[in-house]
Amino acid sequence: MTDRSRGNWWPYFANGSFVIIGGLLLANGVFMMAAPEEWFWSIPGVASTGDYNPHLVKDVGFTYGLLALALFAALRVRSARHILLSIVSLWLVAHAILHLVDVATGCLPPENLVIDSPGVFFPAVFMCVMTWLDFRWSRVAWTND
Repeated sequence: MTDRSRGNWWPYFANGSFVIIGGLLLANGVFMMAAPEEWFWSIPGVASTGDYNPHLVKDVGFTYGLLALALFAALRVRSARHILLSIVSLWLVAHAILHLVDVATGCLPPENLVIDSPGVFFPAVFMCVMTWLDFRWSRVAWTND
C-alpha cells in the first residue's frame, strides 16, 4: 500500500472535523450575539467569571463567528489553509490559557477546570492536534503529487 492510498481517509476526516468545529463555533457566536444575556446565564461556569457585560459577550460572540468563517475558508482556500487553521488554534489556545491563569490566580474557582473542559480546553487541544496533523498529512500529499 502506498503513502497516497493510506492517506485517502485524512482529507475526509479533517474536513469533516473542521465543518463540525466551525459549525459549533458559529452556533455559539450567533447565540452570544443574538441573546447575550440568555447565553451568559445558560452556559455552565460563565456566570462565575464576573458580572454580565452584554458588550463583552457580543464581542466574543463576533470573534467566534470569525473563527468559524476562518475554518470554512480553510476548507476552500488551500493556499491559506494552514495559516487559517493556525489562527483558529492560536486564539482557542490563548482563550484556554486565560482560563488556566484565572484559576491559578484565584479569579475563577478550581472546579471551572472541569466545567470549562468541553467548551474551552477540548476545542483548543483538538484544533492544535488537527492543525498539526493536517499540515503533516497535507505536506505528505503535496510531496507525493
